Order: sequence, then structure tokens, then C-alpha cells
Amino acid sequence: MVVQNDVRWIWPAILLLYVCGCNSPDDRLLELSRQSLDRQANQSELLARQGQTINESAQKLVEAEAESRRELLAATRDLQAERERLDDRAAALDRLRAENARASQREPLIASSIQTGALLIACVLPLVLGLAVVWNLYCPRDDAEAMGELLVDELASNRPRLLPADIFEEVPGPAVGLPESPTEDQPAT
Repeated sequence: MVVQNDVRWIWPAILLLYVCGCNSPDDRLLELSRQSLDRQANQSELLARQGQTINESAQKLVEAEAESRRELLAATRDLQAERERLDDRAAALDRLRAENARASQREPLIASSIQTGALLIACVLPLVLGLAVVWNLYCPRDDAEAMGELLVDELASNRPRLLPADIFEEVPGPAVGLPESPTEDQPAT
């Protein structure tokens, strides 16, 4: 019966060991599980915060990129407008150069034409004057023209032959107060 007594004691000992042995490792396991779960919760929270920070940073990056694209488009438009203004100025400058080139070809031609015309007039004028003198010498004059020439000679002379002498006394002139010129009847002194 010794065997039976020993078995009686074994079952309570096993039960005691089971109760004592199960509680201790379970408490430690439970504590380890809690710590692990706390760490996982902290890590999850940290990952969530990091994810939120990454999302905010990505949002800011997208906004900054959109702003930089808008600025780039505005700068491109300004640059294009400036190019158009420069192209317009270059075209105006080209037109002005072309006009100046035409003027530089035209102005010497005009100046040369004027100079040639003046020289031609200067050469032809004495010929025309000579022809007029010769024409007047050999062409018969009408009476009115001869009468006009005679009156001009009479008025211009110091001693008029046709006009009365008292006409010159009223009007001062070169003939008044001059000594009489000798006539054919009087000898010269």
C-alpha cells in the first residue's frame, strides 16, 4: 500500500505544481504579451504619425510643385512676350535699315541730278542770253518797244533832249545842278 500512498501524494503534488507552475509562467507570459502589445501599439501609433507626416509632406510637395509649375508657366509666358517684343523691334530695325539703304542710294542720285541740272542751266543761260541779244539786233522792233527804249534813255540822261528842262527842277535827281555839257555850237573848255 505504500504505492497507493505515494500515488495519493503525487496527484496533489502534480496539482500543486500545475497550479504554481501555470500561474508563474502565465503571469510572465501575460506580462510579456502586454509589453509586446504595448510596443506594437506604440509602434503602430508611431507608424501612423509617420504616415501622416509623410502624407502632409507629400501634400506640401505636390502643392510646391504645382506652384513652381505655375511660376514656370508665368515666366515662360513673360519670356515669350519679351521675345515677341524683341522680334517686333528687330523687324522695325530691319525696315529702318532697308529704308536707310534705299535713301542712301536715292539721295546721291537726286543730288547728282540737281547738280547736273544746275550746271546745264549755267551752261545754257549764256547761250540763251546771247541768242536774245542777237535776236534783238537783227529782228525789227515795233514802235511801242522803240518808244519805251527812247523814254528810258531820255530819263536816264543828264541832259534830256525831248523832255522840257523844268520837269527836272521839281524832282531832285542826278541831272539837277550839273553844269551844262557843251553842245555842238559851243566849244569845250
